Amino acid sequence: MDEIYKRRSYHDGFDGTKKISDDDINAILKAGMNAPSANDTQPWEFVLINDAEKLQELSSLNHWTRAVGTSSHTIIVCMKPDIYAGIDCGIAVQNIVLQAAHMDIGSLIMGVHDNEGYQQKIKSLLNIPDEYIAYSMIALGYPAETIPPNDKWYPEKIRLNSF
Repeated sequence: MDEIYKRRSYHDGFDGTKKISDDDINAILKAGMNAPSANDTQPWEFVLINDAEKLQELSSLNHWTRAVGTSSHTIIVCMKPDIYAGIDCGIAVQNIVLQAAHMDIGSLIMGVHDNEGYQQKIKSLLNIPDEYIAYSMIALGYPAETIPPNDKWYPEKIRLNSF
């Protein structure tokens, strides 16, 4: 799967003049929804943002979210917390960004932590119900720059049969 190596984090943003089509966004969301989950609970809800004003507001949360302002769309992956929900949502996020890479659409995955009230700011801006948390934010867009594929291989990180 070339997409594993091709997928890169576009911290410096995207070509803000190019928009992702509805069909392509739906294909990306469908990939996320087809992620496996414990007991097929599918604990995710996806909030899709394409409104320029909301994208700008999300981009101003901190230094790491600035790329959202140039994204065509950003997805907030929300979940009701339970023992497996974080793992399940992580798999959905991976499916989303791999499908995007397959379509030559760039991505940037950002975790949503509660430092400086980011969780509450996002929940308030997007009307996310109290029982959900914003798990991650994925900015999507056409790359403004070319980043070469990854080629990481660290055999010293492999332990055989025990640590």
